[in-house]
Amino acid sequence: MAKPLTSHPVAALFPDLNSADFAALKEDIRRHGVKVPILLHGGQILDGRQRYRACQELEIKCRYVEWNGHDPWLEVQSRNLLRRQLSKEQVYAIRKLAAQQFPEIAAPFEAERANARAGRAQGRGRPRGEKAAPIGSLDRHRESADAIGAQIGVSGSTVKRVDRLAREAPELLSRVAAGELSVKRALRELPAREAATPERSAPPHASSK
Repeated sequence: MAKPLTSHPVAALFPDLNSADFAALKEDIRRHGVKVPILLHGGQILDGRQRYRACQELEIKCRYVEWNGHDPWLEVQSRNLLRRQLSKEQVYAIRKLAAQQFPEIAAPFEAERANARAGRAQGRGRPRGEKAAPIGSLDRHRESADAIGAQIGVSGSTVKRVDRLAREAPELLSRVAAGELSVKRALRELPAREAATPERSAPPHASSK
């Protein structure tokens, strides 16, 4: 018996289908077979985890093709974000998690933040009333959050909220990515979580003699 295939780390960042959608997919495959082959990269599933799972449960053969691209993240992102019903905050939370695991994914984000910092520094260094000289493109004049969001089609406010959650409660980021929790609700619950955290007990005062 062949060893079951595992998911590529990039593909595993995307949430599974819910039970109803998976049941519909499985029934479609039972009736019509796999229409889109499973995409493999280095012996792992880059795209098609749900189709592979359905085939395993139905005990039917899957079709496979080997991926020969250069950027696994862009491949998986383009396939999943276009056909999956993911919220904007899920999209950015997934991208945030991907950037933590794969530094090359974080590079465009860091470039935008560096451009924004350079623009602010340039503005501070000029005389009052004199505008900073343009740095290059219009994107560089915007808030870094807006520029980052523009890369993947989300708003700057979404970027700011998810970034804040990643700083203050990083353990909740994966739940937002999975669609289990909205980022707004998670942020609203932060004060209560902090209040419920037991404070470190203060060292006892030395008794007076």
